[in-house]
Amino acid sequence: MFERYKAPVMGAVGFLMIISFMFLVWNIQSLRYSEKLAQLQIHYEEKLAEIDRATNRKLVEQQQKNSQLQSKLAAIEKTQYQELINEKAKNDQLIDDLATARKRLSITTTSCTTNSRGLPQASDASGLGNATATAYLYPRAAAALIRIARRGDEAVRQLAVCQNYFQEISK
Repeated sequence: MFERYKAPVMGAVGFLMIISFMFLVWNIQSLRYSEKLAQLQIHYEEKLAEIDRATNRKLVEQQQKNSQLQSKLAAIEKTQYQELINEKAKNDQLIDDLATARKRLSITTTSCTTNSRGLPQASDASGLGNATATAYLYPRAAAALIRIARRGDEAVRQLAVCQNYFQEISK
């Protein structure tokens, strides 16, 4: 009586055994892949930590370089500003001396003879026709010339400051 159910029962038992074997293999593979994934995760985290440390080192180095550059630029600015103040004081004193006639500004001129048309005459071979003379400027004119020269000197100093600044930045 059980003979007729023997084949289907054996088929069902075989099928259950195959399913059990597949489940067992599946679990073993799952464990192996889980181990591999855990190792990859650890390796990934180590790499990220290494990259983070390298980035932090570079950031600290860059901050130190920036700090040094700021110090150098501040020193250059302080020096240049002090030089500018000193020169301005000297020029102000010179302008004051010229205005009060304690000092006089003179220029050297060359005199030459002219013909009736206002053109210079040719000098003789010995050059006796040309002589040098000194001309003194009025105090106001002298002060104005000194102010113009001071503005030019200040522009040159400011240009030097800019050049020093950009040279330090470009290093």
